[in-house]
Amino acid sequence: MKTRLHIAHKAMTLLTLLLVSSMVKASDIAPGYYYMKGTEASTANGYYLRATSSDLPRMITHQMPETPTLDEKPFIWKVESMDGGFYSIQSIYDHRYLGGQVGSYAHHGSMSDSPHAIKFTFFETYNGVNNAWKLDAQTDRDTFYGTAMRPGQGGEALFLWYCDSQGGEVPAWYFEPVDASAAAALEETFFTYNGDEIEDGYYMLRADEGNVIKPGAYLYADPGDVFRTYLYQASEEISTTEITDETLKFIYYVKKTTEGY
Repeated sequence: MKTRLHIAHKAMTLLTLLLVSSMVKASDIAPGYYYMKGTEASTANGYYLRATSSDLPRMITHQMPETPTLDEKPFIWKVESMDGGFYSIQSIYDHRYLGGQVGSYAHHGSMSDSPHAIKFTFFETYNGVNNAWKLDAQTDRDTFYGTAMRPGQGGEALFLWYCDSQGGEVPAWYFEPVDASAAAALEETFFTYNGDEIEDGYYMLRADEGNVIKPGAYLYADPGDVFRTYLYQASEEISTTEITDETLKFIYYVKKTTEGY
């Protein structure tokens, strides 16, 4: 049985995404495209929020290049107006929205197919942090957690819904504007598969060695509601008699379609 599918995301240099300024101020917040970054008040100081293939976005350390490729697309978020002074925040990577609470992790802010009403509150100064934002959302569940969206610890699963007793009022976000025309062009450009043609069948899926997050990591199904990547030692081929419950987490059926796989 074939077990390895190598996914290579072809790096494509696009229009330069120009940062208008390092952060936005109260009078500047408006519908548009932004990077979202953890402030000094958060547990992910300087980390950027990145959409992932699972329901859980992550805080990632990343050096934004002057001329980004598609590797930067998952870091760009579209802010749009809603009724009542609320906004939605959508990833241009897969067009899902911030504000969901799915699966077993009620305290995790996850991605959703539908927009969620998010309230922005600006702080000129708060505990030594300047020009930062607090975000509150109308969540999917009625839980004892508050609605403040805060970055999780760097490298861990994302941002969390904290109750106010845990400091939910802290302004935890910087918003770095991205040139609208360049971001819109990037939104319409997609990753291309640059690997070998393969037949329909069962495979283990592995990140390209040039992946900026986890080079060479394998995709596996977590017992919860998420998919993760894992640095795993695997042989080129395994027989059906060698498959264990642990191995099954890494095996996927891949089918070719008119648009790809």
